[in-house]
Amino acid sequence: MAMLSCHEIERLIKEAKLIEVPEGEKIPSENIQPSSYDLRLGDEYVHGPGGVKSLLDKSDKSITIEPYDFVVVGSYEKVNLPSNIAARFQSRMRWAFKGLNMAMGAQVDPGYKGKLYCTLFNFTDEPITITYKEHLATIEFFETTYKEGCKVYAGQYQDRDDVLQTLFGGTYPKSGIKDLYDKMKEYDENLKKLGKGRFIISLSRGYGTITLIILAIITILVMIITELYPNETKAFISSLF
Repeated sequence: MAMLSCHEIERLIKEAKLIEVPEGEKIPSENIQPSSYDLRLGDEYVHGPGGVKSLLDKSDKSITIEPYDFVVVGSYEKVNLPSNIAARFQSRMRWAFKGLNMAMGAQVDPGYKGKLYCTLFNFTDEPITITYKEHLATIEFFETTYKEGCKVYAGQYQDRDDVLQTLFGGTYPKSGIKDLYDKMKEYDENLKKLGKGRFIISLSRGYGTITLIILAIITILVMIITELYPNETKAFISSLF
């Protein structure tokens, strides 16, 4: 299979809508690379039991992936693959360096039409934020040895924008690693609180011991003074009352 160059990508965009954006918009020329195209983050993602959520509803138009958690996102662009063109897309290196892992299918089959979806997993202990229409992934296109009669994609996700709802059927899995991480954080906080309580108790006990020692020393000094100076002590006590 031969990888398509920027000239072939541009030609197929014009002739076959290889890459498609909403009506009225133009394909950004800077997104077309020497042998690939820069896919952008779309306006939908799925996370938890809430189902599909719109990034556009957020004031900052972004999504934050919590530590050791994952979300499923879709591309802003749609692809329309001819019967002789296959594709592969992968994470932008920037996200890989930040600890964000992308999981997707092995390839996009010839004949597929629609948005592209993937899972983003945050492997770090810090939140990672991605902004709407930000460069998410890089897609490459390959010309196959297609012959008349070869199969093309005709699966259940063909040209569907609600694929996320279809995929999970209303039930979305949780991240077991995130649950474990949250429990460990809670356990650590409880230990800190317990340690602080013990410190306060130990401190109060320490002050009590010091007070008793001081009182004992004062008592001993009074006894010594009384023994050495009995008359003076009696006179001093009498003056107090």
